[in-house]
Amino acid sequence: MNRLSVLLHAVQFVALAVLLYLVLRPSTTNSAGPVPAAADTTLAASGGVYYVNFDTLKAQYAYYQDTKKAVDEQFRQFSVRAQQREQRIQQEFQQFQQDVEQFQRSPSLQTNAEAARLQAKEQDLIKKRQEYEAYIQNGEKQLAELTQEKNTELLRNIQLFLNQYQAERDIRIVLSYSAGDAVLYADPELDITAPIVAGLNANYTPVGKR
Repeated sequence: MNRLSVLLHAVQFVALAVLLYLVLRPSTTNSAGPVPAAADTTLAASGGVYYVNFDTLKAQYAYYQDTKKAVDEQFRQFSVRAQQREQRIQQEFQQFQQDVEQFQRSPSLQTNAEAARLQAKEQDLIKKRQEYEAYIQNGEKQLAELTQEKNTELLRNIQLFLNQYQAERDIRIVLSYSAGDAVLYADPELDITAPIVAGLNANYTPVGKR
């Protein structure tokens, strides 16, 4: 029964956190199409350089907020399923340990049939643990791909709108600014966050309203 005395390592679930990290780098290629009136603004004489407060954009852009909620829910559901699966394995493993201890203490239970049953249960637990680990790895991969897909969509939405927005204005560069960046000061007159957010929201139709 030496094989039965080897304990399986406890399976631990690592909580996943959604990260929607985006860098605003607008294309310099113009795209045809009207810009919503809400996006109109009088630009300061800045040599064509402006900035968008990306923290504000994420907080006020409806598409970003809706997407974040949807992705967060996917992470939450995966976490719940993984924890439930882990708990079932742990319960089976604890029962297995008790059965092994009882087998070792009670000569009357040390039959070939009981030994075979415990060995089969051990193999079953090893298989379930391997399947659980594969489930976690596959789930993490799918969620990472989903997050990347949504990041790409969000960045494309911003770039397409900026292409339209800059076509009729003297804009050459739009920088992304967030709290904690290396920028120590930015002239508020160069901040075009409000019209950009207004235009993005005007172009966005929630899934349930399409």
